[in-house]
Amino acid sequence: MPIVGCIAAVFDLFHVGHIEFLKKCKSKCDFLIVGIHNDVTVEQYKRITIMNQDERKVVVDACKYVDRVITDMPLIIDEEFIMKNNIDVFLYATTSDEEDKQYNQKYFKFSREKLVKLPYTSGISTTELIVRCNTRSQMFKIPNIGQDPLRYILNNNILNDNGLVLEFGKFNGQSLDLISNYTTKDVFGFDVFTNLDTELGDDCSSIKTFKIDDIPETDAQLDRNKNVKFVKGTFEKTLKPFMESQEKNTVSFIHINRDCSAKYILNSLTSKIYNGCIIVFDKLVNYPNFEQHDWLAFHEFVHKHNVSFEWIGMNGKMLNRKEIFDIFSHYDNDDSIPQNKKLFSYFSGLNKLGIFISAAVRITNNPACKE
Repeated sequence: MPIVGCIAAVFDLFHVGHIEFLKKCKSKCDFLIVGIHNDVTVEQYKRITIMNQDERKVVVDACKYVDRVITDMPLIIDEEFIMKNNIDVFLYATTSDEEDKQYNQKYFKFSREKLVKLPYTSGISTTELIVRCNTRSQMFKIPNIGQDPLRYILNNNILNDNGLVLEFGKFNGQSLDLISNYTTKDVFGFDVFTNLDTELGDDCSSIKTFKIDDIPETDAQLDRNKNVKFVKGTFEKTLKPFMESQEKNTVSFIHINRDCSAKYILNSLTSKIYNGCIIVFDKLVNYPNFEQHDWLAFHEFVHKHNVSFEWIGMNGKMLNRKEIFDIFSHYDNDDSIPQNKKLFSYFSGLNKLGIFISAAVRITNNPACKE
C-alpha cells in the first residue's frame, strides 16, 4: 500500500525554502497531501497574508512534489481528520524546541506514532522576503554624516546613557575606551577575549588586541578607564545572566562590533531596548550580501515587534549592488590575496576610497519595552 503523507502550512510568497521542504516531505511518502490554512486562520496566529488562499493553492498545486491540496486546513489536527484522509504520516518542521513543544501540545491531537519531524529549511522565509521588500528603500535613506557614526554620536553629545551602555565584540578595544571617555556610567564590553590575529590574518598583526584570556568571567579590569567593565564568554552564555544581575536593566546604547551576532543580541534584548536607545552597527552596509547579515537581523527585529526608528547616519555614500560587486571582484580575483583575507582587504580598500560599512540608528518607539 502507498504511504500517504500530509503537511499543513501557509505557503505565502512561495519560495525556494518551500520547495526544499516539500521535496523532503515527498521523500517520506508516496502520496503527499498539502493542507493550506485560509486567510482568516493565518491572521489569527501569524499575520495577514500577502497572497490569498486561492492564489496560494494554485502555486502549491503546481509543485511536482504535491499530489493533492486541501484548502481551509484546520489548525488543530485530530484523529478524525487523520482517519478521514487515510494519512499514514503527518510531517512538520519547527524552528526551536519550544515551538516543537507547542505544536505537539496545541495542534496535534492524534497518535504521535504518525508524526514525522523534518529539519527546518533555514536561510529564507516568507518573513525574510517581506522584510527585504520593506527595506529596499531604506538602503538609500541613511544620511551621510561625513564621519564615523560612533565618533559623530560622541562628539555631538547625543550618547544616551540613561540605561545600560553595552558593546559586543571588542576588536582592538579602542571603541570601548572611546565610549568610556564620554560617560561616567559603566560601559560593559562583551567578548570571549581571545586574540583576533588568527581570525583576520596578518593584516591585523600590527593591531594591539587584549591579552586577557585569564581574566575572571565578569567585571575584569585592565589598566583602562575605571568605568570599563568586561564580561567574558560567548554572548549566548553571558548576556541573559548579565541582564538578570542588573538592578536597572533597560538598554540605552548598543555597539555591535561582532559579525553574525546581531540577531541573537537584538532578540535577547528586545524587551529592554527602550525609546531613544542608539544602536551602532560596525558592519551594516556596503559589503557583499550585507542584506543577509546585520541588516536583515535589524529589520526582522523592527518588523516582528513593530519598532519605529530613525537613521542617525553613516560615513560616506551607500553603494548599489553593482558598485559592491565591481569593487569586491578586484580583491576576489587577486590571487596574491589569501582567500581568508579577501573580505578584510575589501574593507581596507573601501576605507581608502572614503567608503565605510558602519551606520547608526535611534529607536523611537519599541512597543515590546514596557519599562
